[in-house]
Amino acid sequence: MIAVVLIPWRGGEVHRERNKAFVVDYYAALGLPIFLGDSGHERFNRGASRNAAATAAGDWDVALIADADCVADLDAVRGALQLAEQTGKLVIAHDDFWRLSDKGTAKLIRHPERYLDDPRQVVHLMIDTRLWRGYMPSGALAISRDSFEKIGGYASIPTWGYEDSLFLEDARREVGVDRVPGWMWHLWHPPETGTVAERELNRRIAQEHRARQR
Repeated sequence: MIAVVLIPWRGGEVHRERNKAFVVDYYAALGLPIFLGDSGHERFNRGASRNAAATAAGDWDVALIADADCVADLDAVRGALQLAEQTGKLVIAHDDFWRLSDKGTAKLIRHPERYLDDPRQVVHLMIDTRLWRGYMPSGALAISRDSFEKIGGYASIPTWGYEDSLFLEDARREVGVDRVPGWMWHLWHPPETGTVAERELNRRIAQEHRARQR
């Protein structure tokens, strides 16, 4: 089995660069090749860049689709990769999602051993929000190559927004979805905000995508 890690990525902003370096170093512990993808659109297109990473990875059997601003429980990730390869389902590798603050992210990156060796210590980081359990359709997903191609990869959304929920909906319809329990932490960076016109365009693209799948 050839397993890989796929991360959509475009550099530039200093906090995102910091986070990406931490994430790549963290997932290096899996011993898997890591591929960064950028679709080349004028505005960074996260869905299309995930597809670009999948193409850049070449011949693979199962992938962790990660993000450059999230780290997930490595044991959960390993279990999700195995389950995805065995069942053909999209497997979400977390069920407990924490969003760290700016200061909390800096503390984690300065002293990762304090928190990664005992993830319960996350409560001592500066927490921005703890999202409800059992949600967040991105950050750490495992999927087989056959299932990724059956779904058709990610929908191309001009900036970001809807691509994750559309991928989850497509996966439920085409291959099924499963989940393994585990934590995931989101690393702080300045929020990206689109224009009203961009958000409306993304909403319309999502509607059209859903209509085609009916």
